[in-house]
Amino acid sequence: MPNPRIVTFCVGVATLLLTSCAPEDSADALSSATERTLSEVSVDSIRGQAVGSIVFLKEIGGEGRVLPITIGAAQARSIALALREISIPRPNTHDLVKNLLVELDGEVERVVITELRKRVYFARIDFRVDGRRVSVDARPSDAIAVALRIRAPLFANRALFVSDSERIEADHPLPDCPADPAPQSEDRSVV
Repeated sequence: MPNPRIVTFCVGVATLLLTSCAPEDSADALSSATERTLSEVSVDSIRGQAVGSIVFLKEIGGEGRVLPITIGAAQARSIALALREISIPRPNTHDLVKNLLVELDGEVERVVITELRKRVYFARIDFRVDGRRVSVDARPSDAIAVALRIRAPLFANRALFVSDSERIEADHPLPDCPADPAPQSEDRSVV
């Protein structure tokens, strides 16, 4: 029999997620024109900096363009752990989200980097739980870290990719995973 405290916690988190999510109609409200503006991407690399890191998303197929997003050290560490398939003794926040979705029979359909407003990127996680399709607003770094753990596809709005003249080389290795990550920050534009 499951621990009643864990069941209560999971039900509470699920309720919070479902009540704060966009309803099914808005998740399905994406027009086919909007869907055509998306490109599937993969995490190409992460380059560390003193203040934070840059995650480079590379377009799959298409023109192979790159989308650089500045992220916090904690999120960079979490993404690097997921890319390297390294397990840590205690779950971090992204592991917790994955575990909750698994326990609630939720399925992440995809993550979408949607827009750039005032030099800050926005994303959403589209998933199904209890037969309902829901969409949750998220920072791109958190959404990417969750998607990598669940092996969900990543997409980005094509308008966000940098042009060849603005391209930042994405051939840098993954950063070391620090034991004490820096405070969280917003996901920002590099350019």
